[in-house]
Amino acid sequence: MPALYMMFSVLSWSLFPLLSVWGIGSLGIFDYILLTYAAGLAATLVLLFLTPGFKDLRKEGLKRIDGKMMVDIIIGCVTVVLSFACLLVSFSYMSKAGATVVYEAWPILAMYITPLLIKKGWETISRKDLAFSLLALVGIGFLLYPEIKTAGFAADKFMGTFHLLLPLLGGALMAVAAVMKSRVSHLLENKKHPIASLLRTQAIFSACVMVLSGIFALIWPDKPDVFSRENILIVVAVGVFIHTLGNVAYTMAILRSAKPNIVALWYLMPVFSVVWLWLAKVSAVTEYIVWGSIFIITSNLIMTIRADRSKSYVATLIGLLVCGLWIYFTNGQEVITDYYQATSVPLFFYAILVAFMMERLIDRDRSEESLAIEVINYIDEHVESIGKAASAAFKDHITGIITGADPADVARHYQAVRNANNKHIRAVHNQLDQLALSKAQSTSFSEMFTLFMVGALTVVMLIIYRPHYFIADGYSIVLALAVIFVFFTVLDLCEQRHHFYLSRNEKGEMQVAQDLTANLAVERAISMVLVLCVLAALMGLLWVKHMGDKV
Repeated sequence: MPALYMMFSVLSWSLFPLLSVWGIGSLGIFDYILLTYAAGLAATLVLLFLTPGFKDLRKEGLKRIDGKMMVDIIIGCVTVVLSFACLLVSFSYMSKAGATVVYEAWPILAMYITPLLIKKGWETISRKDLAFSLLALVGIGFLLYPEIKTAGFAADKFMGTFHLLLPLLGGALMAVAAVMKSRVSHLLENKKHPIASLLRTQAIFSACVMVLSGIFALIWPDKPDVFSRENILIVVAVGVFIHTLGNVAYTMAILRSAKPNIVALWYLMPVFSVVWLWLAKVSAVTEYIVWGSIFIITSNLIMTIRADRSKSYVATLIGLLVCGLWIYFTNGQEVITDYYQATSVPLFFYAILVAFMMERLIDRDRSEESLAIEVINYIDEHVESIGKAASAAFKDHITGIITGADPADVARHYQAVRNANNKHIRAVHNQLDQLALSKAQSTSFSEMFTLFMVGALTVVMLIIYRPHYFIADGYSIVLALAVIFVFFTVLDLCEQRHHFYLSRNEKGEMQVAQDLTANLAVERAISMVLVLCVLAALMGLLWVKHMGDKV
């Protein structure tokens, strides 16, 4: 059920750009925002009156709103109005689809804005997230690049730049608004009546947005409003089904879901938005829009959805972008007589190297885990003989051996147990010696360097010397990604030797690490859908490149 709520919210909000394009055709932008929120307020109040907890909330009134919370509400409402205004104004200066995708990068911006507003610092943002966010910036660059080539931009570069940055500014403002609204919703939450308190918060924000959008409409007057049956229906649809039901469904999905990963479904929204704009023939889908969408979706896959935390998953996604870019914007150098036979030679040697290394790494990892578990279980069985303090120290040292990445640390932990002169530990000296020797035999630099060189040669041959036709492009991308995935899988196996997935909780009970028990079904399902979208988009680009003139 939570997934259905979230999908309703995703589908309703994905229609917002298309309906807004039609709505502002005969209505002023701030008037349009005011009217849609008025319709949304009416729908919210109706739902609130029908909610069982309304009577309790009415008795409570608005006493919990203090001065600080009022500031948060005003900031949130001002940013909402300006955010939608930036998006709707940008429709006049650039592609609607491009502006929508840039605007919908706001969840990435929220990752940076949230700690700044809530925790007053940047310590919660990892360096990896900072690096991967550059993919989204590259995607935004692709979306904005065609607009730079227009005559309007050349005539006035300052205003042209401002117009192009409007959807990005709108996304940043929406990120601020989302943070402010979440904070107010949390502070006004009534745990006995969560839905009613949610509707109350929505009604407060809707009323405030109405007032502020009316003020903005007076300060910056737009074209005269022309009302028709069509735009009235659009206003009602946006207010009721998007601003009210879309927001309520989004929050209900989060409240009803056992895990927060339900939010991952939200990243399907820009994909649907572009599809609706294209089907309605409101906005053309150009190659730069497709590439920008691919980069932004991939950035979301890596930074926010995180269906797989392995290096191989991230490296394969980045490899897809790099190889896809090269293959799309360049033609193959057809200097090899038999391309497929030539590329099979390095692939053959690469497969042999990988098979031997992976088998050795897997066998060692299993053997080391088995030896460590055997020693730890022996210590648990003989706690009274060994002593509680000594047993705890020995188990810590065994864990240090199995997780140690530095040979010096492994040796230190080994010597602390082996040379402890505890007669009860002598029974497992043999297993302890085997464990220490196995850990000392790590993968050598020369092995990894050789594997890297053969893999790099294979990827270069595949993408540079490919024949110039569609099947060859697809073949080179798939095999290049397979080579990249396998190389980084070997790195993952090397790193896995430094992890031990059994531990004790505070009660002394054995437990499996959360990395293995986490339920990532939703993230993986969404990732699969988005990856398929990215692959379909890339294959579509390559098909148009080779077959566009023949269709």
